[in-house]
Amino acid sequence: MIKRLSILTTIFYFLLSAVVMANEVDPQNVRVFSDVDDTIKISFVRDFENSVALSVYQDALFYGMNTVYSGVRKNQVQQGNKIAFSYVTNGVDFTVNQTHRGLLRSFRFPNPGNHFPQSLYEKIKKKAHKFDVITRAIKTEWPNRVVLIGDNGERDPIIYDQIRKAIQKQAAIEGRKIEILIYIHIVYKPSNAKTKGLRPTQQAFHNAGDLAILMHKDGLLSLEQKDQIVTSVKRKIEKEGRNRVWTPLVYPWYKYYNMGQLGRSSCQQFYR
Repeated sequence: MIKRLSILTTIFYFLLSAVVMANEVDPQNVRVFSDVDDTIKISFVRDFENSVALSVYQDALFYGMNTVYSGVRKNQVQQGNKIAFSYVTNGVDFTVNQTHRGLLRSFRFPNPGNHFPQSLYEKIKKKAHKFDVITRAIKTEWPNRVVLIGDNGERDPIIYDQIRKAIQKQAAIEGRKIEILIYIHIVYKPSNAKTKGLRPTQQAFHNAGDLAILMHKDGLLSLEQKDQIVTSVKRKIEKEGRNRVWTPLVYPWYKYYNMGQLGRSSCQQFYR
């Protein structure tokens, strides 16, 4: 009788372990590439005088973006995934190194040392800095998921779409599976209000709360993390007022200037 129970117990645990193994999800390798100016740092890149003035401030943060990035890292590590962040910018190295690195470290962004501005040589020769750096890193590592975060101040929607197409083409040739998620910070009035100037595969966000909602939907943040970030952003919006200039800010003075239906008041309604 005891021997029979021992055999049945062994069979039970064997079947249980088989079920557990069948339901386990293989760990993923996640790579996040983020722009800096007007994506996470208040920079006003479309206005030369203001952009020069803002370039010296290391605390000019778009409120909550550091919390989103840190939350993504924590959530993915808890899930057993490997994740790393890189900050790739078209800012010239000697003009942005100090302020960018200062902001990344001060607000405890993940992997603050992974900062890749372009060189003066690349600027003069009009090299495709972002495209080259990001595609080279992806093809070296071939992660399962790639996350690209930028803004509509310059050419991020175009560059990120070029990266997506190039990587998917190479992945198809090599028989690899890779998922590419693209999030674009809407900082300036889009040339096309309907599409926001984005490609069909790109998702728009207006602030860290919006981004948290999108990332939760895509499995990068937990429900609890998303709710905490949205609540924090809502409170900040209510406190900061219309013309505040002291950073960090959800909406700096220039962001929704003349934005029409995408104006600040419209975005506030989302959180009510």
